[in-house]
Amino acid sequence: SIQSLTRKQDPTFTRIDLHFLIHHIIMLSRSELELRHISVDYLLNADDSFIIGDSVQIQQVLLNLVMNAMEAMAEVTDRPCSITIATANCAEGKVIFEIADTGSGIEPELTERIFDSFYSTKAQGMGMGLTISASIIERHRGKLSARRREPYGTVFTFALPLAGQEM
Repeated sequence: SIQSLTRKQDPTFTRIDLHFLIHHIIMLSRSELELRHISVDYLLNADDSFIIGDSVQIQQVLLNLVMNAMEAMAEVTDRPCSITIATANCAEGKVIFEIADTGSGIEPELTERIFDSFYSTKAQGMGMGLTISASIIERHRGKLSARRREPYGTVFTFALPLAGQEM
């Protein structure tokens, strides 16, 4: 439930399936996505999507990125609104996650600033969502980054180490 995502608690690291969490967050967001006429495309190509992490914290990050993508497309009227969620494995034993939207995009000079505390491009924004998300990903030995998507939109990416076979 969304309520469980907002409770403050110590992280509990267990073996979790990133693909399962992605589907779960999209399910939680389904009515809002439908209301805004936003389609979701999945390119979940990672053969191994298991990580060691805190399920609630990773869900917080995923939900924040999905909500940001939805908000980035709020003013779009001249093209279809869509979110593409992709995963892949890389040689370094990681799972790479990407979420792309067809919103207004981010100015290249802002791609680092958006992770600063209290920095927001939204009128009602607190400027904490991406800061918190970035610190959660760092705690999971990854890095959250953003880049402009051509011809429009933004892509957020992070890579996390795969769960070892020891569990």
